[in-house]
Amino acid sequence: MKPITKELREKLIDLLQTAYSAELETVENYLSWSINLDGLHAQRVKDMLAADIEDEMGHAKALAERIYVLGGIVPGSMQLHKNQRYLQPSPDKLDLIHVIRGVVTAEESAIQHYRLIAEMAEGADLPTQDLAIRLLNDEEMHRREFAGMLREVEDREIASGRMQEEEKRSLTY
Repeated sequence: MKPITKELREKLIDLLQTAYSAELETVENYLSWSINLDGLHAQRVKDMLAADIEDEMGHAKALAERIYVLGGIVPGSMQLHKNQRYLQPSPDKLDLIHVIRGVVTAEESAIQHYRLIAEMAEGADLPTQDLAIRLLNDEEMHRREFAGMLREVEDREIASGRMQEEEKRSLTY
């Protein structure tokens, strides 16, 4: 195993702080949508978001602990960066597709970030690599659940005539 350099430790702390901030932002947005969504088919999405809030908080706690162990500072509210534009509340509380697409995008972003952390830590910081891989697995599972739900909702929207087949084909999951 190669030694962890000061530069690598600082880079890992920075990446962990970014992930910590994103997890807390995800909690805020999932909480918002778990309350704001409305309509006949919204309850299933609301329930899944509410359940995922606990998972995302657990991720934030694990990240905070690793930041501390590495000698970093766990960011306070004024140091947190917000950038989840895709999960912001919509004026249309019935827009399940907007919410689910936002969740899939958030999960994909987290997956990419945890892969980067795992790669950076490989061979030098096994506990950080292990944490990143564990969180990566959780995020991949969340993405899979919501991507499947997105296909169902889009198919229902197409069947009802509210969405064109071409709109669905232009999306990737």
